[in-house]
Amino acid sequence: MEQDQIPDDEDDNVENREPNSPPREDTRSRKLPQNLAALSAAMGGFLLGTVLGWSAPAVPILERELDPTRTQIGLIGSLATLGGAFVMLPMAFLLDKFGRKIVMLGLIIPFIAGWFVLAFIRAIPGYYVGRFITGLCGAGYSVAAPIYTSEIAEKDIRGRLGVFFQLMIVLGILFAYVIGYTDDILIMSLSCGLLPIVFGIIFFFMPESPLFLLMKEYSEQAKLSLQWFRGKQYDISEEMTDIKKFIDESKKKDSSIKELWNSKAARKGLLISIGLMFCQQLSGINVIIFYSVSIFKLAGSKIAPLLSAIILALIQVVSTVVSAAIVDRVGRKILLIISHAVMGLCLIGLGIFFTFVSDSKKEERDSKSLGFLALIAVGIYICAFSLGSGPLPWAMLGELLAPEVKGIAGSISAFINWILAFIVSLTFPLMAAHLGANITFWIYATLCFLGTVFIVFFVIETKGKTLDDIQKELEG
Repeated sequence: MEQDQIPDDEDDNVENREPNSPPREDTRSRKLPQNLAALSAAMGGFLLGTVLGWSAPAVPILERELDPTRTQIGLIGSLATLGGAFVMLPMAFLLDKFGRKIVMLGLIIPFIAGWFVLAFIRAIPGYYVGRFITGLCGAGYSVAAPIYTSEIAEKDIRGRLGVFFQLMIVLGILFAYVIGYTDDILIMSLSCGLLPIVFGIIFFFMPESPLFLLMKEYSEQAKLSLQWFRGKQYDISEEMTDIKKFIDESKKKDSSIKELWNSKAARKGLLISIGLMFCQQLSGINVIIFYSVSIFKLAGSKIAPLLSAIILALIQVVSTVVSAAIVDRVGRKILLIISHAVMGLCLIGLGIFFTFVSDSKKEERDSKSLGFLALIAVGIYICAFSLGSGPLPWAMLGELLAPEVKGIAGSISAFINWILAFIVSLTFPLMAAHLGANITFWIYATLCFLGTVFIVFFVIETKGKTLDDIQKELEG
């Protein structure tokens, strides 16, 4: 009789042992609690996605109802990203002071308030305020949720759980596009405003991060938290010891700005991370997301513009899932290179297309007959972005930054990312109006190719390396 075997699919079921078998400690942890907690935290990404996707169906409605200027449209689209930049720098302090769970729950009330402003204050200043508040709250989850997930997950499933957040973002964008079919900003904003309540109800029942609790020396609460994540039958003593050791070692190191710049590994890791943030935002992704409906209207596509945007969101969902499946096999660097090169080619194609559209001598049916090409070009662009430039700069952020400066360096990188998103979103309508859509897309294509060069010569490959190996390579 084989008393030492338990079926693979029964991670925590010890009831199927033979009656006369001696008691045996289950050495495997449960994965379900970790998946549930990570998925509930990743709902913050869904909330962020609704903020990012709201502009696409809302801008044509605003143009019809309020006749705003180009600058006003640019501000309505971009103030959400300015709010995101505003919250980045204090986020590291807030998370370490109050905890991951408290901060994420604390964002709910202002989030709802921001959506209600968008729903009921039907004036340009109201849209400014609402977009800034919802952007601030949504961006807060882009820092808090990944940190929470990385601290509750075991190393063998951490990568998979980390993808939940990016996947939820694109699902949130898709949701915003779908409710855009109501063609009513009140319904759109109220629908998005109810989602933080759902998030709060679900996430309220999740434990706080055990690492944070140990940082605050709440040992008993940390033990209960870790036991919940790993299962009642799992022996957490060794993992508790490892976490305590990690915290003690981190406290011995200097986590100041001075250390960030004096350490070669920390400095190089930060500069590469910032470079990747530049590559991501200057590829023009927020232009495509925020103004996708307007782009297809301008292109004269025979497909309904909002339907085109929904198709793009579905492409982004599928591509993000594919990226998660292949990133640990193919490698980060090669995916980033392919991603930026393909995006550059797609933007060149869009520029050529809009050159044709802008020719006033062409008959209207000529541009409409080629409108489907715009959907194809933008679809390939979205696919390329989701495979590399979308998820990987954020994933590599945690790999490149030294542990003792990760809070400061991560906040700096995220702040730069959101500031760049604000600049790109604000300037696109102005550039398109004064330079033409064709030249604007060619400028972003050039930036994509420059990003490709940066990745080839300066970004290191992190696939298959421990965090210690990466720091040693950065140190040279």
